[in-house]
Amino acid sequence: GLCTVRLLSGSAELFGSELATDHPYGFTGSKIAIFSWHGCTIELSGKYDVCYTSDETNSNVSYVNTHAQLEVLRDDSLKSLSEKEESKEEKKEGPRVLICGPPDSGKSSLCRTLLSYATKLHRSPIYVDLDVSSQTLSVPGTIAATPVSCGGVNPSSPTGISAGGDEIT
Repeated sequence: GLCTVRLLSGSAELFGSELATDHPYGFTGSKIAIFSWHGCTIELSGKYDVCYTSDETNSNVSYVNTHAQLEVLRDDSLKSLSEKEESKEEKKEGPRVLICGPPDSGKSSLCRTLLSYATKLHRSPIYVDLDVSSQTLSVPGTIAATPVSCGGVNPSSPTGISAGGDEIT
């Protein structure tokens, strides 16, 4: 069944995407975690299996710290590009990140969150999904890649990722 989430007050995010106040977000068969830095009130309706509140937010702090370090690397890369035009130095490439771990350890959540944070700053990272057993971009048994642009992270999408204005489901 469909579970509907509505932010009533405060601020909250889902995989790094801010939720709009009083806007319904529908989910079917999804495991989600809504996070708030300063507190919020949400309304859940419809069918859901588990619902709980937790004060354990260490992963979100780690996600933001990782995002900040990636931004430093992106800025360094852009700076070297502009300086390269004036000199013969090699340009620095932007960061490449490999996220790996055991099943159900939060790899997809981390990817979605980092992609969302990057697109908020008008970055266009390339998302490469190498998980052939659980593809988020294509059919199982394949690997795929797509650039993710501003507005490219959709909290209500099953994968959370959109490319070129089309939702990837």
